[in-house]
Amino acid sequence: MAVSTKTQLTLKGSTEIVAEFFHYSINSILYQRGIYPPEEFNRESKYGLAMMVSTDEKLRDYMRKVLNDLEGWLLKGEVQQLVVVINGIDSGETLERWVFQVEQARDKENGGLVQQQVRRAPVSA
Repeated sequence: MAVSTKTQLTLKGSTEIVAEFFHYSINSILYQRGIYPPEEFNRESKYGLAMMVSTDEKLRDYMRKVLNDLEGWLLKGEVQQLVVVINGIDSGETLERWVFQVEQARDKENGGLVQQQVRRAPVSA
């Protein structure tokens, strides 16, 4: 069953917020699905919630690079969706697929991007 969440933000400054949302969302998926051992996560307080964030340096470096690139793509209006896929290590089979839709509205008067909507819908393989 798909679950949808909608949030509207102004584009100015929102790319950082959207990237932060993806940071915590991806970490939550990795923690809740047991992709990394629970002892490799620290608890952080964010949005009034306890969020689990990986302490694995290679993963943190990779996520920093991807999310930094994502911010640039968001600013240019180049992102339509972000997909997180969990594959089996031995089989390579897709076990889970999480699709985050990103919709951007245009300022009709100025022709620029003015807001983004992020919808999260987990999709099983």
